Amino acid sequence: MSSNKQSSVIHIRNWVRTNGDMSEDGKSITYSCKELEAIIEQAKAMHKEEIVHSYRCGAAEVGMIAIDKPEQYYNETFNQKQ
Repeated sequence: MSSNKQSSVIHIRNWVRTNGDMSEDGKSITYSCKELEAIIEQAKAMHKEEIVHSYRCGAAEVGMIAIDKPEQYYNETFNQKQ
């Protein structure tokens, strides 16, 4: 992954820091559930891409041919439907 590419965790953290409504006392932040769910789905897609990229880079380093194993690993690990 290139150094200028945002990770899935940082993506959520940045969204949380910039999209919530701060309470008057400064002790809590309110978010739109619909928007938060959308950003979580984006982060999940980014996380899958990170796993696939890492797998393919690792496979290339040891001379393996990268096939669909990273997607299978992700789907099995995170219980995603294929």
